[in-house]
Amino acid sequence: MKTRKILTTLLPSLLMSGHAMAAGIAVNVDVPDGRGDGDAGIPTINDFISQNPSSGLSASDTFYNSTGGGNASNFGSNFGGGVVIGGFTVTTSHIDGLPNTGTNSGFNAGDTSHNDLNPITEGYAFAAAGTIVTFDGLLVNSSVGDTITLSIWGIGDNISQEGQFTVTYGGNLAAEGNVQSTLYNGATITDRGDATGSIPFVNFTFVADGVTDDISFQIDNGPGTGNATLNGFSLTVVPEPSSAALLGLGFMSLTLRRRR
Repeated sequence: MKTRKILTTLLPSLLMSGHAMAAGIAVNVDVPDGRGDGDAGIPTINDFISQNPSSGLSASDTFYNSTGGGNASNFGSNFGGGVVIGGFTVTTSHIDGLPNTGTNSGFNAGDTSHNDLNPITEGYAFAAAGTIVTFDGLLVNSSVGDTITLSIWGIGDNISQEGQFTVTYGGNLAAEGNVQSTLYNGATITDRGDATGSIPFVNFTFVADGVTDDISFQIDNGPGTGNATLNGFSLTVVPEPSSAALLGLGFMSLTLRRRR
């Protein structure tokens, strides 16, 4: 019992030695007062988790709804000046340097269009090509060797409404490559997030380098050469056990065994 008590007391601190706590945020782009919204309701972080288990999100992570009245998502205006979400600062900018960027319009598919039942893909915003979304705060929320996953959702309600996303994290290369595209091929009507009919989201996985504080993605028109669309996105940091912590656990276990 004494050995178990010592291990229970010291294990958390050893595992987290030299590492930041796990961190994660998810952002939904929705238009609650737009064109026919309401079939699927407003998504929650659990929707992002269940539909994309590789995102690294957990139920305790921070969820943010970017919404606006009428047909505007207000995504650009919400984030243009920077919004602090779960320890990260999220901002929008544009490759041409104009101050008022982000989305130029936003609509919802809803019940007057495809009657989408997916709470994430039902709402979306058209994004001005060249819009950049940046997350600052990685150095506070990560350590060398941690796993960083950026997930981006981006399909509309027509085949041409997809997105191409280019991610920049210093000079680091994502396991999946730094340029990926979403896809809507029209195979399903009631759920555009169904993987059999589309590629509704893409994941970019990096190993934290410990020196780069920001990660960003640029939105451009998708393969269908139509409008660039955005449904939402998430960013997670999952700590990796340090070698020192594992060695420390081995040494402590050996010492306690000898004492017994």
